Amino acid sequence: MPVSGAGASVSGVGVHSGLPATVHLEPAPRGSGLRFVSRDGDHSFVARPDLVLGATMQTSLGTDAFSVSTAEHLLAACSALGVWDLTVRVDGDELPIGDGSAQPWVTALDSLAVSTASPAPFVVTEPIEVREGDRLARLEPADGCFVSCSLSPREGLGLLGPLTVELSVSPDTFRRDLAWARTWAFAADAERLLAAGYGAGATLENTLLVTADGVSNPGGVRGPSEPVRHKVVDALGDLALLGRPFVGRLVLVDSGHSLHTALAQAVWAQMK
Repeated sequence: MPVSGAGASVSGVGVHSGLPATVHLEPAPRGSGLRFVSRDGDHSFVARPDLVLGATMQTSLGTDAFSVSTAEHLLAACSALGVWDLTVRVDGDELPIGDGSAQPWVTALDSLAVSTASPAPFVVTEPIEVREGDRLARLEPADGCFVSCSLSPREGLGLLGPLTVELSVSPDTFRRDLAWARTWAFAADAERLLAAGYGAGATLENTLLVTADGVSNPGGVRGPSEPVRHKVVDALGDLALLGRPFVGRLVLVDSGHSLHTALAQAVWAQMK
C-alpha cells in the first residue's frame, strides 16, 4: 500500500470496468465530510444519499460533471472506523477492488493521521423500512449499533456457514468480523453479469465465486459466512452516505445496494 506524504494511495482495477484506477486518500478538516475529487481537481462532491446514480451490483455516486462507482467498501471502512472527514482523489471512474474486501481501505486509513471525531449520530426512534417483495432493509431502535443480516439458501451458500450473522458494529468488530469478507457472485450468474456489463475485472483473486458445491476459489472461504459478512460491509458502506453514524439495529434480508441506498434515502429525508 503506497503511502505518500499526508496521504495513502490505493491502485488496482475496477471489478466491473476492468480498468485501472488509483485513489489517493487525504485527511480533511472536521466537518468536511467524505468528499470525492476528480483527477483534475475541477469537480467534487460529498457522498450523500441524494447523489446515488446507480445501485445495481455496486453503488455509483456523483453529479453530471463527475461520478465514481463501487465506492461502498471504502465508505464502509470509513464509517466503521469513525472516519467521517476525508478527501478521496480518484483517478478513474471506478474505485479499485483490491482483494474484494474492505481490508485494503482499512490498511490505507490506518496509515493516515485522520480525525475520528464523529458527528452526532442519527438515533433511530421508530422503524424505517424499505422492501422489494420478501427482501428488506430496516432500521429499528436499539441501544447501540447492531446488524442482523440473513440470506436465503441458494446454490452452495448453505455450505459456507450460517446464513444469518448478527453482531454489534465497532472498529474492533469490523476489523475482526467483517473487513476480510470478499465480494461474491454465483457462478451460475457469471455469463449473464458479464453480458450486462458487470464483472469485467473480476477474478478469483478478488471475487468469491459461489457454486453448488461451495466456491471455486483456491483455498475456499476466508471464514464462516463470508458472503453474509460481505453483505453487511456493503450495507454499512451504503448507510455511510448519511455522513454520520447511526444508533439502532440494521436488519437485512436478502438485501442489496438498491435496498440499502433506498433505506439511506428514507433516513436522509427524515434528517433534513
